[in-house]
Amino acid sequence: MIWSISSFKQFQKCQRKWFLNEKVGSRSNKDAFRRQVYLLSQLESVDAWRGKIVDFTISEFVIPKIQKGIPLRESEVIEFARKLSRARYEFAKGQRHKEDALKKMDHVYDYAALYDFEYNYSPENLNQKLKTGWSEIEESLKNFLSNTELLDYLKKAKYLVTQRSLTYNLHDFTIKGVPDLIAFFDDQPPHIFDWKVHFFGTKTYNEQLLIYALALTNCNPHKDFANYVNGVVPIAISLSEFQLLKNTMRKYSITPDYIEMINDFIAEGIENMTLKKCDNDYKDLNIDHFPKTPNVDNCANCQFLRICKED
Repeated sequence: MIWSISSFKQFQKCQRKWFLNEKVGSRSNKDAFRRQVYLLSQLESVDAWRGKIVDFTISEFVIPKIQKGIPLRESEVIEFARKLSRARYEFAKGQRHKEDALKKMDHVYDYAALYDFEYNYSPENLNQKLKTGWSEIEESLKNFLSNTELLDYLKKAKYLVTQRSLTYNLHDFTIKGVPDLIAFFDDQPPHIFDWKVHFFGTKTYNEQLLIYALALTNCNPHKDFANYVNGVVPIAISLSEFQLLKNTMRKYSITPDYIEMINDFIAEGIENMTLKKCDNDYKDLNIDHFPKTPNVDNCANCQFLRICKED
């Protein structure tokens, strides 16, 4: 079974939502209920849609230009994000994620499914959300491009890797992390970056970044960067979190005590999920063994609201 910090925190917040998302949903049309759960699981808020557009623009347009030494022009970056936003909006508006023969991997560029088109659709309300979302996309990208210190630093990197899945095994679970960016150098240890697009920007993600560092040093490294992680220990890795809307960079240090603490956190999480038999197959689990959240505020924008109400 795959364990990630985002999945575990969802489990802590609402076990029923975790069960529907991780165990029930299936793209197959053979089981109508499981197909319905899968389609609902694809829904995302405008805030999540906004964050993914920023991530994709940086990963697929900005970083490759830095890697190749191509000058960055703000107008070109914004135009790329604008076209991407339009494509994903049109895809979501047409609710194309419901098409029977559609394969998600064939639509990496334009795939999107917005919560607002499924629940209580209000054109005026959604248009305002999208307008705000676009202004925050633009501001986030401009803040990234204006950070000349970061850009100059990344230009010195020997190799840049974006959105690469890192996995390693622990207690029969597969620990997974997907950093936004890993910068590899000839003369220094790797540097892991995580971009966040939050309006308040008060929450820290040091646990997430540390798990990325553990995954990088414990995984079976991909061939393209294996030489850069040979002999590297977690404590040597640099960690940075860039709050793009706040235009602030947070750097986290790694200590042996902190590594021990995060390993205990992962082990405890795995134990809690093992006790609930989360590693079993769907057919061997009972939905009633995964209770709904006791906090009804968590239900307000849940993708599975319809299913829980029917239940």
